[in-house]
Amino acid sequence: MTIKHTPTPWKLKHLLIVGGDNHIAGVFSDPVPGQKEANAKFILRACNNHDKQKAINDKLIKALKKVVARSKKWCKREYGLDKRVEFREINYKIIKQVKQVLAEVKE
Repeated sequence: MTIKHTPTPWKLKHLLIVGGDNHIAGVFSDPVPGQKEANAKFILRACNNHDKQKAINDKLIKALKKVVARSKKWCKREYGLDKRVEFREINYKIIKQVKQVLAEVKE
């Protein structure tokens, strides 16, 4: 069973991060004088945007997988045309980079 986090949006109240009526976290450490509020706002912004960013990343990964799947057709169709050699080389490099990015992404 996976326990879900408190639903967003969270809010900032006196350096306490609050979700609904629940206290989520507080920023009490001040490694550099005056940074507490900036750190609290950063944490809040990251948490409130997490689900949106995850959805964007999922769409991007899906699109990149489609590019990789279609790359063989594109290269095959252009293969016999000498004028398209440069295009094939560029396409190959792009597809290679896309594959590397997809391999690095933990799904």
